[in-house]
Amino acid sequence: MPVRQDTDAFGDRLIFGDNIRESLLIQCKNMTILSVAEAAKSAGVGKATIYRRLKDGTLTASKQPDGSKGVDTAELIRVFGELKPQPDENASELPLRRHEMVELLQRQIDSLEHQLQASLERETKLLNLLEQRLLETSGKRRGKGKKGR
Repeated sequence: MPVRQDTDAFGDRLIFGDNIRESLLIQCKNMTILSVAEAAKSAGVGKATIYRRLKDGTLTASKQPDGSKGVDTAELIRVFGELKPQPDENASELPLRRHEMVELLQRQIDSLEHQLQASLERETKLLNLLEQRLLETSGKRRGKGKKGR
């Protein structure tokens, strides 16, 4: 089955097959199966509501890769509508205030300028040393050539 990929206006990856049926199958395979707790949080309801909907058949359960019961995100959307965006678990701190960010960036700039200046000084010293060695080496060669004549 030939597959092509694209991204939508929000940057989400889209995968397409040769026809609508294949495209839907591909999209379904890429859907996430959530635990009951994750499903409840995503749908903005309690775990009891998820269990109740599973029991009365309104919501269909799926098996997770580890064999436990879960709920496919497509099922959640079908039953509860649009899901609630989940907060980023890695975002543990509030964003820095603007002046704190400016101060941080200024310290980084100062540090980089200091490193650049030290590098330029080191480069100048090394070039001078190299020129000195080249002059000494060429002088010794000239001296040997004159003695041999």
